[in-house]
Amino acid sequence: MYALMVRFLAGMLAIAFVLALADKVPFEASAIATTTLVSVVSCYVFNLLLARFFKVRPNPESWLISSLILALIVGPASLSASWLPLLIAAAAAMASKYLLRFKSRHIFNPAAVGVVTMYLTTGTGASWWIGVMPLTVLVVAGAILIGYKIRRLKMAVVYIVAFLLLFFTLNGTGLPLSDNAKLIEGLLLNSPLFFFALVMLPEPATSPANHRLGYAYAVLIAFGGVAIQRFLPSIPYSLELSLLLGNILARVVEKIDYFTMTLVKQDKLAPTIELFTFEPQPKVNFVPGQFLEWTLPHSSPDSRGVRRWFTISSSPTEKLLLLTTRFADKSSSFKTALRALKPHQQVFARGLEGDFVMPSDKTKPLVFIAGGIGITPFRSMIKYLVDSGERRDIILIYATKTAEDLVFMDLFHEASEAFGLKIVTVVSNPPENWSGYKGQISPAVIKEEVPDLLSQLFYVSGPEPMVEALSQLLGEMGVPRSNIRQDFFPGYTNDLLTKK
Repeated sequence: MYALMVRFLAGMLAIAFVLALADKVPFEASAIATTTLVSVVSCYVFNLLLARFFKVRPNPESWLISSLILALIVGPASLSASWLPLLIAAAAAMASKYLLRFKSRHIFNPAAVGVVTMYLTTGTGASWWIGVMPLTVLVVAGAILIGYKIRRLKMAVVYIVAFLLLFFTLNGTGLPLSDNAKLIEGLLLNSPLFFFALVMLPEPATSPANHRLGYAYAVLIAFGGVAIQRFLPSIPYSLELSLLLGNILARVVEKIDYFTMTLVKQDKLAPTIELFTFEPQPKVNFVPGQFLEWTLPHSSPDSRGVRRWFTISSSPTEKLLLLTTRFADKSSSFKTALRALKPHQQVFARGLEGDFVMPSDKTKPLVFIAGGIGITPFRSMIKYLVDSGERRDIILIYATKTAEDLVFMDLFHEASEAFGLKIVTVVSNPPENWSGYKGQISPAVIKEEVPDLLSQLFYVSGPEPMVEALSQLLGEMGVPRSNIRQDFFPGYTNDLLTKK
């Protein structure tokens, strides 16, 4: 997510530079280059100094994202212009991450803090130069992709719709139709609306992780921005101020817990799958199937960064917390650092969330379909059912490449005896004496093992391409979309499903 945002913002600056060289935008290419250089260097220096002062390891991506956003909304400054306003914005943005914090998490969007501080100290405001044609079209195209990937596109859409409705309710009443048309054109094609909504609004560190709260957050910020423009026109920067006010409300309303995870032991479950056992502090009160965002600072992180989301493999009935993951031949720097952890070393986690949980109706028949490492949320659910003595009607379809990759099978057999869990295994490359299904999950396997498809609630977990394809396949087989729950694992390929 963070790496994708860096690439998008850097790409926008590069495209703007090329368009400026071709005289397609009203800015000088040298000014764009200067603004970018000053913003990136100053944010890097200020962030490094603050990190050393507070004795913390600086995040290698966050400061860069803030610096690129500032470069896109401040200036562009020419070689002869004063760099002081941009330096102040950079300093304030970085300082806000270290000084304005609550429960080890910064409260405000750094770029918004930087812009407001720049105006209050120098009288210089942000130009939001990225909000001009043809850059607006590029912003929309790229940011929609990012919003989809980080699952916050709906939040941005809610904000844009709410902003437009509120704006025209308060400002457009009584205006001629042609004037309203010009207002719409200006807001959609030559304004910072899209960049603000698609890039700054959904910043993960300062916006709600809960989707419903996220929609309310978007509406409130839209209302704040329009209200400031309409009733307090002497106060500039309504977008930035409304975002900062929304950041405060998000922190008040949303409860974010932080956990220190101390490694107890590490076990190899399969040739490429390892289980990490942690002692959490404080205790994690979760529902089986939920996940946490894990942060593991390490030297020389690759482009995927220092954060990952991992589903909790353990049950709430267990004292220790389990993390299960697969390792490739050439793993990311994060997983390499995770594998190198020694007992008593610590990792940090936050943001417990996820709605991939069992329904409250215990009589509803369930079908769990797991592809590879997608078995982890089901391990949590099934262990909870075994320990609590709760009985449910569940069919588990578990697909892997080899029989060695089938993990937690002892628990599943225990669950089969405890409450009748039906276990269906599908292995792509099975041994000669294999008694389960050979190959991949297919419509034939599902039809043969799952009675009365329309009455079942399907939970699909595994590689993202597999989850998307299998959900589509179930829909084609007549399963209502409302009866399909998804939990996907990015970064893996779909080689466990066939539609034939």
